[in-house]
Amino acid sequence: MGNLSSKDLKEVMDKTSYTKQDVEKLYKDFKVSDTDGKTGFTFPEFQAFFKIRFEGLEEATLKRMFDLFDSDKNGILDFKEFASALFLMTKATTEDKLAFLFDLYDTDKSGYLSIDECNEIITTAYGCSRKLGGGDSYTYEKLTSIMYDMQVEPGKGISKKTFIENGSKSDTLCTFLCFYKTFGNLLY
Repeated sequence: MGNLSSKDLKEVMDKTSYTKQDVEKLYKDFKVSDTDGKTGFTFPEFQAFFKIRFEGLEEATLKRMFDLFDSDKNGILDFKEFASALFLMTKATTEDKLAFLFDLYDTDKSGYLSIDECNEIITTAYGCSRKLGGGDSYTYEKLTSIMYDMQVEPGKGISKKTFIENGSKSDTLCTFLCFYKTFGNLLY
């Protein structure tokens, strides 16, 4: 993998709020972590890079995440896809993060979160909370209450619009889903 082209640099900067220096730093980290010599991250490299951030996340969920970030569906995350993924996880709006989570957990692609899909979100959020020092029984009950208080369409579940609107109003849910802003000059 060669140097970052000025076209790719501009494209990443246009899609994100990263500066030129940010993109160059991300590219350097990307190249170091791309250990197999291909032109991007394979799923195992993605797992290795994000292992701390997604520790304990089921492999099937992590694979769905990888597949959502792999916008050209070639089985490899190129640098632009990688930078977009990092931006989404750290600096994107809460609404964009919730839209991504909805797509991640709407495994049947019905456009609604079923009870089982909601339970998977609750379990994941509870796990994140535990890693951050929370995660008592109150936390689990609170998460369950937040998810089940959303307007459910009978026979369908929670729509994407409802999930984003209600989720973005809940600081508790956003905190439990491990949304965070990076500190200072940290990129991820």
